[in-house]
Amino acid sequence: MKLRVGVIGAGRIGQIAHLQHFAADARCTVVALADLRPDLARSVAGKFGVAKVYGHHAALLADPEVDAVVVITHRYHTAAVVRDALMAGKHVLSEKPMAFDAETARALAALAARQGLVYAVGYMKRHDPWVALARRAMATELGAARLIRIHCFVGEPDRTDSFVMTQESRPPGDLAAAAPSWLPAGLRSCYDRFLNVYSHDLDLALFLGGDDLRLAYATRFGDDGHHIVLRNEALTVTIDCAALPGRAWREGFEAVCAHGVISVRLPWPLDPDAQGDVTVEGRGQLPLAPGEDVWAFKAQAADFVSAVLSGAAPGSAASSAVRTLECTAEIFERYSHDLAAGAAQSLQGEKHVAH
Repeated sequence: MKLRVGVIGAGRIGQIAHLQHFAADARCTVVALADLRPDLARSVAGKFGVAKVYGHHAALLADPEVDAVVVITHRYHTAAVVRDALMAGKHVLSEKPMAFDAETARALAALAARQGLVYAVGYMKRHDPWVALARRAMATELGAARLIRIHCFVGEPDRTDSFVMTQESRPPGDLAAAAPSWLPAGLRSCYDRFLNVYSHDLDLALFLGGDDLRLAYATRFGDDGHHIVLRNEALTVTIDCAALPGRAWREGFEAVCAHGVISVRLPWPLDPDAQGDVTVEGRGQLPLAPGEDVWAFKAQAADFVSAVLSGAAPGSAASSAVRTLECTAEIFERYSHDLAAGAAQSLQGEKHVAH
């Protein structure tokens, strides 16, 4: 029997990164689509051959013919929609972030466990073929990593994708309401950007190095830059990320292992044909398996379908995404402390000048 999938969110990312892959998977059928923009919902449903269109996620979740849902709503609303889906007994793949605070994330993961449901979060680099190739080499001939250096310098590559859009406005979101109460207002936009873009690289660090990595150091530079250091007893991981002017997208990592050094170049995530590469120092590039798909989003969708049909844990399980959110909170708590310390020092200097 085929898995019956409902998609909540019909925007660009929903179409490109998610809907088309489920529509093309012979093991499932996309039976329903929900979006608050009625014209967009109808147009996208027509393009992908989806029979049922709903104007609100609650109506889709009440449909007994939906077994699992893919949630690609505004990220400020993701946690609430996911909770509704889990309470309705639906398996869930949601975009990241799963929530804006760690407490909510832990509650969602616990709810899925109590309900006996598959709950995956869209950290698709865990399904990237070049990441997988590097991990295999590190687990065998190269030996354990001692240092991993991750970078993500993002520009705006030329779009090659095709998607349906209408003149309807995107549903609004309230960052002030979504942000955790402990986060200073001056850091909200930075936190939002980090969760939306750079948390992928933090999650990659935990995927490569283990959930026992702990924050050792974090600092910001410029308007959008971060330098982060994570450590456990055997490994140090650094993450450097920032926005780049122009069209370039530079992302990847280098690992210094017990028996060699490996470098990985990752492609722009939204290009289905973009190629990465994996190079071992002194040996050259490692090949992918013949016929292996290069698009991480496609592999992520296939993994979710497999997990639901087999009862196995998904490759990007919510429990792992919880740790990514916890670590993000630790980083921004450090930034909050530094911000407060800087303000106190400035105030003290003003008093000194006044005297």
